[in-house]
Amino acid sequence: MIRTTLLLLGTVFLTGGILAACGGDGSSTSAGGASSTSTTSATHGSTTSSVTSSTTSATTASTTTGQGGASSCTPVTVGAFQLLDQQAGGSSLAYELNGLASGMQHILYIEFFDVAGPQVAASFDLSMPPDDDYKTCAHCLLAYEDFGSGMPTAYYPESGLMKVQTPDTAYSGASAGTVDGIRLVEVTLQNSHVTKVPGGKCLDLSGMWSHP
Repeated sequence: MIRTTLLLLGTVFLTGGILAACGGDGSSTSAGGASSTSTTSATHGSTTSSVTSSTTSATTASTTTGQGGASSCTPVTVGAFQLLDQQAGGSSLAYELNGLASGMQHILYIEFFDVAGPQVAASFDLSMPPDDDYKTCAHCLLAYEDFGSGMPTAYYPESGLMKVQTPDTAYSGASAGTVDGIRLVEVTLQNSHVTKVPGGKCLDLSGMWSHP
């Protein structure tokens, strides 16, 4: 299955006022209903997913702390739906990312891939394989700050649970869940692998999604 990997692959188009990039040879539908197609080339291997119970507490160790140990990570939330991309073995939902500087484009991708068995309703620890790297993830979050610029900042989960209530079993883009308590840290991407930026920025993500 081909992944979004926006910064690496550079295949982008403007839809609904938000720049987005999608997997190759699939159809992409914006919030306004228009369809577009683009092509990318990143691929991913199979692995086994780590599933936790819905009562498991997410790890929230901060990568950046202020005085007294309080987190200085910027709180952000899931915003309005922007774009759906789907193809055999994967789906990608793009949402606005709220809480960062106004006047810029900020994007959160919620993606599911057929690399770790059927999609199920459960809570997934995003710090555990296969979801700890964008190259291998079955349940993926990928965020971009100031995506409309030539040098957007990428973020990937360091810790936290993705709680899926409605799994995208057909990879059609139909899914729902919550992402409360997700720590996103600044990363670089190369060949779809993520590498944490030492001393980089961090975000604390909360909210829910439901599509359609």
